[in-house]
Amino acid sequence: MSLTIKSTSSFDDQVEDVSWTQAIKKEADSIPRITADTLKKLCKKHDLFQTPYLNDKLYLHYQAFRKIENLDGYSAVKALWLQGNIISRIENLEPCPELRCLYLQDNAIEVIENLEPVPLLDSINLNNNRVREITGISVVPLLHTLSLVNNNIGSVAAMEGIRGHPHLGILDLSDNSLPEEDAQALVDLLSTLPNLAVLRLVGNPILRAPEFHIRKKIILGCKRLTYLDDRPVFDWERLLVEAWGRGETREEKLQFEQEERIRQGAEKKERDRRNLAAMTMLMEDGKSRLLSLEMEEERSGVKSEELDKIRNWKPNSDFGDDYNEFSKEREQFLKAKKEIEEDDKQEKVEEDEEEQEEEQQQDKQKEKEVNDNEQQKKNQKEEDDEMEIERLLNEVDREKKKDQEKKNKDEKEQDQQTVQIQEIINVLRIEEKSKDEEKIDEIVADEAVAETSNNKSNEDQINNKDKDIDNKEQLDAMKGIVEKRGQAYLIKEDNKILQNGISETENEAKKNEEEVKNDQETSAEEKQMMKRLINEMKTDEVD
Repeated sequence: MSLTIKSTSSFDDQVEDVSWTQAIKKEADSIPRITADTLKKLCKKHDLFQTPYLNDKLYLHYQAFRKIENLDGYSAVKALWLQGNIISRIENLEPCPELRCLYLQDNAIEVIENLEPVPLLDSINLNNNRVREITGISVVPLLHTLSLVNNNIGSVAAMEGIRGHPHLGILDLSDNSLPEEDAQALVDLLSTLPNLAVLRLVGNPILRAPEFHIRKKIILGCKRLTYLDDRPVFDWERLLVEAWGRGETREEKLQFEQEERIRQGAEKKERDRRNLAAMTMLMEDGKSRLLSLEMEEERSGVKSEELDKIRNWKPNSDFGDDYNEFSKEREQFLKAKKEIEEDDKQEKVEEDEEEQEEEQQQDKQKEKEVNDNEQQKKNQKEEDDEMEIERLLNEVDREKKKDQEKKNKDEKEQDQQTVQIQEIINVLRIEEKSKDEEKIDEIVADEAVAETSNNKSNEDQINNKDKDIDNKEQLDAMKGIVEKRGQAYLIKEDNKILQNGISETENEAKKNEEEVKNDQETSAEEKQMMKRLINEMKTDEVD
């Protein structure tokens, strides 16, 4: 019994292990990974080449990747964007030996390592990570830019990895935890970087030691530094710092700095005086030369070319050695001003480029969304216009069908009226014919009565057979005349009735023709209205 219970428990444990394994595997499959298909999709999304070795840049940012992997084939990549992921290690960069720029900000990296496969690396961005110590930099001797904003660097001892780096020119350590007590160690470390030109330490407690004069000591130690924190390092400031550094005690430092400040002020005044004197001399020489040329022109009466040249003189003209000297000084001033402006912009160049690229990607995405919405609206409008046109055509067809039915109905009624008229004509003919026959019978009867009275008055002549025959022939002739007159009357009445029917039929036909003509005009107006409506729709679509 105990054995059975033990076996059942073991089986349940195995089932539970299998279920956990499946859950872990399912979760692992749902994590985004850098695969060949993923890389092709991202290349297509960012308008890059589908052939891996043709791409010199690769955008893999903000994809929730946890590991750098499967970059085989992308051997020509020089810029790799991996910011905004969940990457915890720098690894698997062997397929990209030509890499120059590596952007890994906003990840979870704790150690700078595995940079040996990219010896040509020029810039690496590790802002907003978890780096505690700067290591692994010596294997990339051409590294020029190192950005470690908002990491966990808590001491200068953790920065020993950059000591003596030959090409490091830009170093950003803003928003870390460098303590005040490491100020001198930081100055000593930075003085070993021969090409350091830009340094940012904003947001570190080490800047809270005003008595140490950290800015002056860093400028004094870094001979090529041109920009420190939020302002450039001008030549006059470097001269003041060098004078300050010659002193041994605090009082001597302040005295030497004050003397240098006075010297620079006096030198500036002397330079301004010389410039003013040279300008005054130029103006006086110009006036005297102009006066002499005018007097010579007035005396000789010949127009002077040199005087015309002076009158048409412009600041960019090549007139006189004095002006050339003045132009050189002016060019030197403009050159110095231009260098200052370039120094102001130098720090923001790379950040601006990166921001511009991100903005371009966002603009492309927004533009694509806007184009898709406009296309959907256009398609919907076209569908609505087609439905409206179809509805109007159907309505026109229904109206035509109604008109045809009405026309057929009118023709049928006209045929019925024609039949009725024919029947009426036939009835009238029969009635007129019966009336005429009655009249004929009455006439015949009257004549017979008259003939009878004549026979009675002439009883003596009745016996004459020949005379009787003559009377009978006369009676037959009379009856024939009466019948002919009756038929002529009937024909006349029939023609009259038929003429009335034909007139009514012609009137009805004219009325129907007018109705058909009106219907055709109405149909033509409807067609014109349809054409005008379709043209308006097309015009709206073009707008």
